[in-house]
Amino acid sequence: MIVCSLILFSLSSSIESVFNCSGIEGGESELKNLGVRMNNYKLTKAAIFAKNKITSNSVLDKKTPIIISIIRQLSFIAQYSSQGVDPRTQLKNGQTFTYSVLASRELCSPEELKIKQLLDEVSQVMYSSYKITYKIRHP
Repeated sequence: MIVCSLILFSLSSSIESVFNCSGIEGGESELKNLGVRMNNYKLTKAAIFAKNKITSNSVLDKKTPIIISIIRQLSFIAQYSSQGVDPRTQLKNGQTFTYSVLASRELCSPEELKIKQLLDEVSQVMYSSYKITYKIRHP
């Protein structure tokens, strides 16, 4: 009899969830690593939402190079995550996303800080991946 359990480990916190497929009755067990996964749907949704809030905001000057850069980065993230691809893997060697740093320097008013919070949520989703492992028990 083969029994499997799905175990999700959050890499950014100590959250752990275990899902049993069926009853377990002794025997040896073996762990299989399925790799690290990102919630692409949630990332796409967060990036599009933040981008829309920026483009519809009347306080921000959308013609400044910093705001243009933030919008382009959000578009890039949404484009790849909507295809199920980790946007970080699509950057050229040595490149990183800078939208969060730019926002920290540029966005200061209470209205702008709400947008910065949305950008922080994009980062949280992008960098909160899950290691997925399953366990097989052999009788």
